[in-house]
Amino acid sequence: MQKNRSTEGLLLHMTETWMSALHQVLVVGVLFVHFRKAFDSVNHSIMLEKLKAIGISGSLFSWLANYFSNRNQFVQISGKKYTLQPVEYRVPQGSILGPRLFSIYVNDLPESISNGDLHVFADYTTIYTIDKDIDMIISSLQCILSQLHIWRTSHRLIAHETKTEAMIISRSIFIGSLPALRYGTKTIELKSSSKCLGLAIDNKLSWQDHIRNVCKLFNRKLAVLKRIKFLPQSILESIYFNSIIPSVVSNIVVWGSVSPTIYGGY
Repeated sequence: MQKNRSTEGLLLHMTETWMSALHQVLVVGVLFVHFRKAFDSVNHSIMLEKLKAIGISGSLFSWLANYFSNRNQFVQISGKKYTLQPVEYRVPQGSILGPRLFSIYVNDLPESISNGDLHVFADYTTIYTIDKDIDMIISSLQCILSQLHIWRTSHRLIAHETKTEAMIISRSIFIGSLPALRYGTKTIELKSSSKCLGLAIDNKLSWQDHIRNVCKLFNRKLAVLKRIKFLPQSILESIYFNSIIPSVVSNIVVWGSVSPTIYGGY
């Protein structure tokens, strides 16, 4: 976890590291981990112990303890209020404190993983390992998954199995099947393409999937703009420059240096 690093900066750091490994004819194994309802799963008792561990005490600790204690919620339907229920988990989302408290809650995750490099951004975690041997990569990924499972159990978080994926990034083509990766009782699929912080990453770092997605998004938004061309030009220009352009150039410093001729005109 790095302070003051944007999603774009983090993606740039990771992909440049992976590309450098490919230039050295190495193999990169990556795990994309998403915690299910992460902010809603924060245990208050564990959270308070974490605050003590980083040196929070005195009035500030009392204030934070009060912030978590005696919180209740209820459901109201058609004017009828149902019974109050205590809130024993969760850090409030949409608040300034929410992301900071969650960062503290997961701050010992890197220490719990003995293999590979780990980067956490909100409730998304990316872990990768680099080696010249594919068998060593698979072994390392399995070790990471086992350690991650132990850590998340102790913190009462749940990894979203359908959004947790693995990828082998390499210039070589592997012959035969690779051993299955296990996370608890679940099997983690090896993907040829996956999304990381909004960026489509493929197992060759060609950016072909992402560029194709960008083109589709641009054409779709442009079609909408054409349907509302009856609006004043100033409004159309505002929509184009403030909504359409930012959405298609997102993370362009990561993938924008790719030659379009390689991908059939994209």
